[in-house]
Amino acid sequence: MVCWAKHLLLVFANILRVELALTHRKPSIAATKIFLGVLLLLLAWAPALTWWGDGKEACQAAHTLVKSGKALTSDPEGQAMPSIRPLLFTLSCLPTATLLPLPDPDESPVVRLARALPPALFGAGCAAIFFLILLQMFVPERVASTLSIALVFATPLWIYSRIHYSEGL
Repeated sequence: MVCWAKHLLLVFANILRVELALTHRKPSIAATKIFLGVLLLLLAWAPALTWWGDGKEACQAAHTLVKSGKALTSDPEGQAMPSIRPLLFTLSCLPTATLLPLPDPDESPVVRLARALPPALFGAGCAAIFFLILLQMFVPERVASTLSIALVFATPLWIYSRIHYSEGL
């Protein structure tokens, strides 16, 4: 798994190096604009319920991991049981589990935005990486930015960018 991640990072670094060598423009500035624009749009439309599907169990497991050191969740009868969610998915919930209480339907908009931040970062990162890949394939910058935004807002990535789901990872 670690070897695969290193390979992916090397490929991404090579894409950036080749793009900078082929053109005089800085694609990282445009990619940063795509990232920030998509992130702001996703946070502007942050859902009222950011705790849904298998994300609920992963967030519960992350909260109990922070609190007691064990990744536990509740079974249908309400009894504590070990979480069966993938560890990476549970760990993606740790920032909000560490800083915020368990989700509440009456939580403030600021807390709701903070809870929506990790999935929004995922979606914005996908858009920026897709944008850089399209530039590498010599797609014009305007078309690449349009396709990158369409990737997030016109595909199932829209859902994964708003609420914790394990499929996003």
